[in-house]
Amino acid sequence: MSTRLTKVFLVLFVVMGLLQVPVSWALDKIRIGYMPILPSAHEFIAAEKGWYRELGVPVEEIRFSSGPPIVQAFAAGQVDVAYFGIGPALVSVAKGIKAKVVASGVTEQLAVIAVNSFADQYQKEPNRKAFLQFAKAKGRPLKIATFPPGSTPNVMLRYWLDKLHVDPVKDVEILSMGASGVRLAVLSQKVDATMILEPIITIIRHSPIPYRIVVYGKQILPGQPGSILFVRQSIIDERPDIVEKLVHMHLKATKILVEKRDEAAGIISRKIGPEALPVKVARESLDSKALHWVANPHAIVDGTMTYNRFQVKLGTFKKGVDPKDLFDFRFYDRVIKAHPEYKGY
Repeated sequence: MSTRLTKVFLVLFVVMGLLQVPVSWALDKIRIGYMPILPSAHEFIAAEKGWYRELGVPVEEIRFSSGPPIVQAFAAGQVDVAYFGIGPALVSVAKGIKAKVVASGVTEQLAVIAVNSFADQYQKEPNRKAFLQFAKAKGRPLKIATFPPGSTPNVMLRYWLDKLHVDPVKDVEILSMGASGVRLAVLSQKVDATMILEPIITIIRHSPIPYRIVVYGKQILPGQPGSILFVRQSIIDERPDIVEKLVHMHLKATKILVEKRDEAAGIISRKIGPEALPVKVARESLDSKALHWVANPHAIVDGTMTYNRFQVKLGTFKKGVDPKDLFDFRFYDRVIKAHPEYKGY
């Protein structure tokens, strides 16, 4: 064989080898979206503990004010993994975004907090009459701050109002804003109520303003799905090893949140900011009745379908999302099989 022909074969061999390089080699970075709220605490812990180094690719953390902007970032290809609510996850899948819920984060994570005058009235009459009485006394409807449309707090607020036969347009005024906006609106008493989550619930409770908890999420929808771990389908298909590691980290973080709350409080405070969330307040928020750390995605399927049926009722979707298009249980099941000590989570 001539030298020239040998070189040709060598070139062909190299080219064919390159063509067969797995697509996963193209994954040069994983972009993780989160919010500065307790339901994203798994992400805070994984980042501070340095667990992301185990993934073998660089990780970029991206902070958002609420779930809907993360949906937009997913659609634009700017985020690969998200710690956000089941509501935005359902919206993402309904919009055709290829991604799956691989773990649950927290359930029954919400509470309604309101000015004492409304809270007193609602305690006497936990129905539409309380809203009408407040409007009559104030000359305007109850102003309620919550996250933007499509977010879990927003949908659950409307679910609560619907159960009470309260018109969300005529009987109340719903004001949509991000986490910091809700906090400031309530603390400055520019709104009368909020449907919100931790740590904002505990922050408000620590303030001197005359507001208190009216109802918890578990009283509105028992087993209400809250935050979840959401992963782009291309990573699931091309790098299942990374997804399994993410779920393992998620379970390790859940164990810390349940069993080592003092340590978790310090991490959460540092991530959100000690001025915005002192360690003491972070620690107290971890004992909140609005937090139930549940990592098992199987446990939230029924609640998610109830939630999704209400989204259809609202007109958000024409039809419900098939659970098979939303959940991928394989990774949680594998981790639990390999690490049965996490089965309770």
